[in-house]
Amino acid sequence: MLATISSAALQGIDAEIVHVEVNSGETGEPKLILVGLPDAAVKESDDRVFSALSNSGFKAPRTRTTINLAPGNLRKEGPFYDLPIALGILVATEQIPAIDTSGYLIAGELSLSGATRPVRGALALARLARKLGKRGVLLPPLSAQEAALVEGVAAYPVTSLDHAVRFLTGEITLLPVEHATAISIKPEPDDLPGDFSEIKGQHALRRAVEVAAAGGHNLLIIGPPGAGKGTQAVRLSTALSLPHVATGDLFRENLSQGTPLGTRAKTYMDAGQLVPDDVVLEMLFDRVSRKDCSQGYLLDGFPRTIAQAEALEERLASTRAQVGKKFLRDHESDAIRRTAVARATWRRAARPRP
Repeated sequence: MLATISSAALQGIDAEIVHVEVNSGETGEPKLILVGLPDAAVKESDDRVFSALSNSGFKAPRTRTTINLAPGNLRKEGPFYDLPIALGILVATEQIPAIDTSGYLIAGELSLSGATRPVRGALALARLARKLGKRGVLLPPLSAQEAALVEGVAAYPVTSLDHAVRFLTGEITLLPVEHATAISIKPEPDDLPGDFSEIKGQHALRRAVEVAAAGGHNLLIIGPPGAGKGTQAVRLSTALSLPHVATGDLFRENLSQGTPLGTRAKTYMDAGQLVPDDVVLEMLFDRVSRKDCSQGYLLDGFPRTIAQAEALEERLASTRAQVGKKFLRDHESDAIRRTAVARATWRRAARPRP
């Protein structure tokens, strides 16, 4: 008998529909065949599923059984398909009556006891279910709380294989996780600065940032969007107690306050043109001239081109020259003052006492 259970495969931050097709009772050597471009974790699911079936009061198939994860050109990863495979085997071997699962997307890892374990990608799965017009998703409890963040789709928590079977066959009624009680993924204000201990991986970049911070060296981080440049930069500014100067924040600040620089930038933006580099440089130097940047600052989002880098270096060189002249004037004035004090002290000491 053929049974089909709907699930999904993660593709980045999105999910694609996957049909778990289980066909049992085939002629041939009794064994389970898993096809559909599965990775090693998916191939190991047969051992987990067979133990979960046995410990949940069901029987493993005793005939040749083929499981196809369609489409075949989409790579399937992780223990995402344990629960839909187990449900498909139960329907294909007629251990439970034929059930209509077309209204649900189902995913979950199974332990050897038959209990469910959370899987990653619940949010993407719920978004896909809403896009396809499904009634809801069946997921382990923690994953269901994550999926409940998506409005317009019901997230049903199932604690075990037996729990899912009884829900789908109508023996019990499950209430979906309420959207208001879903897990919040929005960081609290106190957690926003972050710390280097929160970064996973990127060991080479983290080492470079630590060396630059410890030695006071220049550091240029280049990479595509989402590579982790800003994540490292924010934590570097926190570690060094330096303000994080981001060009995006500067644009929003100047536009919202209606400053002359913001007005100039808006003129170019309304015309669909890029804001000239000189306007961006003026915004930057207006920001870094404030008191909180007197000990240093972390620049984020600029420069992006060689021309911008040269213009920034020229402006920084000019600023350093002005600061250097002021330092020399102050240093000379301080030296003259110290010399005058020393001479006056010497004269008082050398003056003969009456």
